[in-house]
Amino acid sequence: MSDRTIRSDPWPDDEDTAGAAPPKALTRSEAQALRDRQPSVSPWRVVLMQLGLGGVVALVFWLVTGERSAGLSALYGAAVVVVP
Repeated sequence: MSDRTIRSDPWPDDEDTAGAAPPKALTRSEAQALRDRQPSVSPWRVVLMQLGLGGVVALVFWLVTGERSAGLSALYGAAVVVVP
């Protein structure tokens, strides 16, 4: 017969946290302090960073390969992320 054992629980991670206490709910002041320590990032900043990085990658790709079509392909790939 096979040496394989069948687990009744397919999620072994649950065993690690079985004895742990449930997470503590934050008070209003604790939640505000957490938000102040971790400021949010503007979605527009993320989109502009993607646009800039996509342009740099397209330029590098064009310069490395020496083919304009390769750079345009990389630029189109960046546009797929930025335009929507």
